[in-house]
Amino acid sequence: MLQTGITLLRRSRGRVRVFYTPRGPIEKSVMSDVAEVLRTLYERGLVQAMGGNVSVLHNGLVYISPTRLFRGGLRWLDVAVMTMDGRVVRGRPSSEWRMHIAIYRRLKGVTAVVHAHPPALLAADAAGLRLEASLLMELKQL
Repeated sequence: MLQTGITLLRRSRGRVRVFYTPRGPIEKSVMSDVAEVLRTLYERGLVQAMGGNVSVLHNGLVYISPTRLFRGGLRWLDVAVMTMDGRVVRGRPSSEWRMHIAIYRRLKGVTAVVHAHPPALLAADAAGLRLEASLLMELKQL
């Protein structure tokens, strides 16, 4: 576990960035899991090179895929960490972090979100093809 403690300022590419540092530990194992799931999704063709996101809610922190990084080569250090109120603890979170946090707030008990962008599905949509809703098991459960 990585120990954290105070709010800090970092200078990055000429900009000062403020990072909120929680009082509790950041879990390296959770960061590793997020990176591994994203690599697996990429290897199976379920996400694009830099599209699709995974997040995990653990001990009040959201561990989420980073923005603009190749999904097939992510390391645990690439995973961003945020608080539930949207403050960045470390890294550069996906631009879709608001959707992930909204899901955690609305659906109590949910501890992980996978938002894939399957290239084949995107191609079908671009070609004007539509999926039969009855074929999607997820819709039957909602």
